[in-house]
Amino acid sequence: MQKRLSKRANDLFDAFNEASILAKKKRGSLIKVNEVIGTLSFFYEKIRTAVDYREEHLLRKSAILRILKRRFVDKNKAWNIADSLVRELIRSRHLKNMSVTEETVFAMSGILNKYIFLNNQIAKRELPNSKKKIEWLLSIAACEIDNLLKPKIVETALVNCMYDMLAKKISLEQQGIKEGEKDIQVYIAIHRALIKSDDDILSYHLLRLHFPNWFEKPSYQTIEKIANDINLIKDGIDRQLHHKMANRLYQLVRKYVAPFVILKSFIEQNPESARELFTNPPESSVEFDPFQPPDILSLEDKLRSVCAEKYAEFKKKLRRKAVRAVIYILLTKILLALVIEVPYELIFLSLVNYQAFIVNILVPPFLIFLVALLVRVPGEKNSDKIVSGIKEIVYDDEKRKIFVKERVLLRKRKFIFNFIFSFLYLLVFSITFGFIIWALHRLDFNVVSGTIFVVLFSIVCFFGVSLRQSVRELVLQTEKENVITFLFDIFTLPILRFGRWISNSFSRVNVFIFVMDFLIEAPFQLMIEIIEDWIVYIKEKREEIL
Repeated sequence: MQKRLSKRANDLFDAFNEASILAKKKRGSLIKVNEVIGTLSFFYEKIRTAVDYREEHLLRKSAILRILKRRFVDKNKAWNIADSLVRELIRSRHLKNMSVTEETVFAMSGILNKYIFLNNQIAKRELPNSKKKIEWLLSIAACEIDNLLKPKIVETALVNCMYDMLAKKISLEQQGIKEGEKDIQVYIAIHRALIKSDDDILSYHLLRLHFPNWFEKPSYQTIEKIANDINLIKDGIDRQLHHKMANRLYQLVRKYVAPFVILKSFIEQNPESARELFTNPPESSVEFDPFQPPDILSLEDKLRSVCAEKYAEFKKKLRRKAVRAVIYILLTKILLALVIEVPYELIFLSLVNYQAFIVNILVPPFLIFLVALLVRVPGEKNSDKIVSGIKEIVYDDEKRKIFVKERVLLRKRKFIFNFIFSFLYLLVFSITFGFIIWALHRLDFNVVSGTIFVVLFSIVCFFGVSLRQSVRELVLQTEKENVITFLFDIFTLPILRFGRWISNSFSRVNVFIFVMDFLIEAPFQLMIEIIEDWIVYIKEKREEIL
């Protein structure tokens, strides 16, 4: 029986088709770099990635921003910046060799020209904190360039589809928040939960919302407006990103991510027939068996099969993240040992505590791997709920059971209760860290080695929870709580909060990143370019002889 698709589903299918057509278009001369030289850059980038722990989908955008910060000093030659940027991205394998045309480089130079012009206008005005605002604009430029290189057609369609499903279902009336502000906050929460956008990407989209002309053909008036109001614009965007409802909405929206993740994977596996499969869903009386050929499965069973594949894929992804986290922790520990721990023990204690050193080296990686091994993937009941959610997305006449109306509230407690709860939290904090310090004292840890252990242990616990949460985006089932999990949450909360604070603080003052970006990367990339030019020169001379 033929079924009527919702407008949002048709828009989603159209986006996949548009992305597929765009991917096949490669007109003009293609940029090519030397494969051997590219291998050196690739290994360097792997090391750089290990010491700068980020989500995989943000690595290319982060690399673009890093290159822009280094090369933006040459502000009069946008083409040179664009050409060098593309070649660096290809060498480091963020882009495939011969996948970018000179036409794209020309378009990129146009993007850079407008940011160079805006930068000059801001510099003329000598505004307070103008340097930070220019750095912020460079992060916007990195997002715009990344979108030029890899258009986010599918991601945008998914966000719009989820927004269409949730925006009217979420109520913030009792929080005194206007409808327009609520819509922006829901949009931000969906970006963060569904496609893992960071603040740079969200700033790019919010700026695009307020100044759409800037991303097309900005007029002189638009540039003047942005230059004059740059402080107000950035402060306004920052207020939206750090809204009082932001975290609460993110937690709510994250519960609904799973059906969209599976629907995306299903369409990617069936790009030509996905629309037809949903319009005329195949039916089967055969009981579901993942080992059966897919052509005899019903639509529901095909979707369950994709769920099973995605569960397995996420477990592999979890292990990759665990390996990256271990490398990050080990490098951090080695740096702290060389700079602080060993010198302190040699100078003040005249000996090195090898027991503490070994514990600090082995325990954090062991905990990360333990978390990765103990993570359980969802079961069949969860897959059934995901299938129901997908039907609600695709069909307008489907009865809503998954996507229901949600009222979002922030609890307002009296002062006395806040005081009592804060005191109890401080008590739990003291008990938790008091026990850890007591245990370390029993193991003969000194002040420095003990502090390093507490810092690394907290970071690892925070990483572990983050790794486990990455699997939660495929879960629609509600977790059952018991006394053990309740007590576990209470006594681990101080460690997790401290670990998050340390991770965020360390990411802003990462010594490894400072050394690599300012002392190693610039001369390394210059050496790579010289070697590549030398190889081209040798080939030219060889061709002259032949």
